[in-house]
Amino acid sequence: TVSYTENNVTKTSTYTISVIEMVVTEIVASVDKIYQPGETITSNDITVEDNFGRTVTDFTFSQNNYQFTYNDALSGGTLTEKVFENSISGSEHTCSLTVQVQRKPRESNQTASDVLNLEYTGQSGSNYGSWSAKAAPTTSAYYMGHNAGSNSSIQLRSSATNTQTYTNTYSGIVSTVSGGILNKVTVTWQSSTADGRTLNIYGKNSAFSSPNDLYSNSSSDSGTLLGTIVKGTSTTLDIDGSYTFIGICSANGAMYITEITITYEVGDSALNFSNYIMYEDTNNQCKTKLGIAIGYLGAMSSTERSLFATSNNYVISAARTRLNAWAAHEGKTINYETATLSNRSSLTIFSNVENNTATIMIVTISLIGVSSIGFYLYLRHKHEN
Repeated sequence: TVSYTENNVTKTSTYTISVIEMVVTEIVASVDKIYQPGETITSNDITVEDNFGRTVTDFTFSQNNYQFTYNDALSGGTLTEKVFENSISGSEHTCSLTVQVQRKPRESNQTASDVLNLEYTGQSGSNYGSWSAKAAPTTSAYYMGHNAGSNSSIQLRSSATNTQTYTNTYSGIVSTVSGGILNKVTVTWQSSTADGRTLNIYGKNSAFSSPNDLYSNSSSDSGTLLGTIVKGTSTTLDIDGSYTFIGICSANGAMYITEITITYEVGDSALNFSNYIMYEDTNNQCKTKLGIAIGYLGAMSSTERSLFATSNNYVISAARTRLNAWAAHEGKTINYETATLSNRSSLTIFSNVENNTATIMIVTISLIGVSSIGFYLYLRHKHEN
């Protein structure tokens, strides 16, 4: 009741006030972020609202500081939903939280180029000679070759005429240590080269042993013909695919080249390299990606290689475990200091090494002192059981 005066007359009015109680019946939690394996989620990342749209600050997240794993994220970067069931408690209510997780692909890196000229090969004159593996001018690559030096240029010959009876060596230039992933090849033709002369560019993911490999009938030796550069028509070949070693030779007759510029994609960080290894879960990665990975590894700085070899970071350690398993599956071990593969001295039997990202069971059986018959009986017993 309210009293008031109007024209010197005291009056009263009575009002009824109804109080409507706002009852919270539910809360909703959300996160405005896509997570990657190795990252953690905390309560600071989470927004909680009640059914009136008001922010709830006094909530708890039962899985605070959860670290996402590769099991939370689908192969190939497909967005994956991770559900934390009834993990949010606030305003006397609980709710679930759904977040998105995604694997990160390897990002393209900057490039670096090696410029090879006659001075680099160390040859001169019209006589062909071989030169052993030499450190590259710019990248981590090493090259070796067989060429002459007429017209103050790198002189190459084709398979029809290049066998020197006194050396039995074929003409060409190959890499024995990778400088990274091949990006492109550019040549500067010397004017004495006849139009139409063709330079073959080969690539593979294992080291060449000599220019002779380029003339082998086996692709495991010669690699894949990536394309050609033709005098009078072209000077550059852009390379598709991922190849880490290069081979160069004439396809038809003598040619003279002032410079050969080989460009690589280089400079991975340990994390970016790890993303390449862990991005996909596919069968036979030990065969299809190991050579490429070693090429990336070789192009990294010694600091980043050391970090990859020793870090306890979840992403890096998971990738290192997988890479070591790829190598072991192929009977190899990895020297991280030199980024090279060497043969293992024992036989390794594997269980699920292709896709397992955390625990990889490797049973190594020493062959020293075990007779071939005993080893056969062991394998037969394992097979029957």
